[in-house]
Amino acid sequence: MSPCKFLPADYAPLGSLNLAKNKSLQLGLSLGSLVLFVVFGYLFFYAAVLLVPAMGVGGKLALGLSELLSVLGGLIIVFVLVLVMHELVHGIFFWLFTRERPIFAFKGIYAYAAAPDWYMPRIPFLIVGLAPVCLLTVLGLILLPLLPLNIALFVVFALTINAAGAVGDLYIVFRLLFIPATCLVRDEGDSITWYAPGCKGA
Repeated sequence: MSPCKFLPADYAPLGSLNLAKNKSLQLGLSLGSLVLFVVFGYLFFYAAVLLVPAMGVGGKLALGLSELLSVLGGLIIVFVLVLVMHELVHGIFFWLFTRERPIFAFKGIYAYAAAPDWYMPRIPFLIVGLAPVCLLTVLGLILLPLLPLNIALFVVFALTINAAGAVGDLYIVFRLLFIPATCLVRDEGDSITWYAPGCKGA
């Protein structure tokens, strides 16, 4: 089945997730993101040491106030760039499957890309959900050996932020792994609903 703009007549809602209204889920995902930040931070730094041996050389790092401010400014810039690139990748894959420009929005501390006018089969939707964490991770790991050490450290931070920030995507993907393969998924940004044929709802 291909993505469609009109829900087939025999389809009805089977389930939904609303990240904006579910405060307990928001808290759980925030805590999960912190855990993933630590875990992926360690893993990406370990990978970076293997790819860039100079990164593992011991030594003291002395930073003056100006250098510290530069580093903090760089981390903020990297954070914003990762946020934009993450949602842009989502948007590109929405476009690849629907051939229609998705919407992009910022709400509070998070951003999203969505295709609210489309009902997407489960597999394409799972691809959209996993694309940023997979593609940007591969790209970052390829670039690491090619970059100067100081830039490579920022790339490690970018990889960590991207993976930790994908906690919502990973949760949704996990939930959708257990729905029927015939389901269609509608993404409205901060909420998704999945529909199944011959279903009276849940």
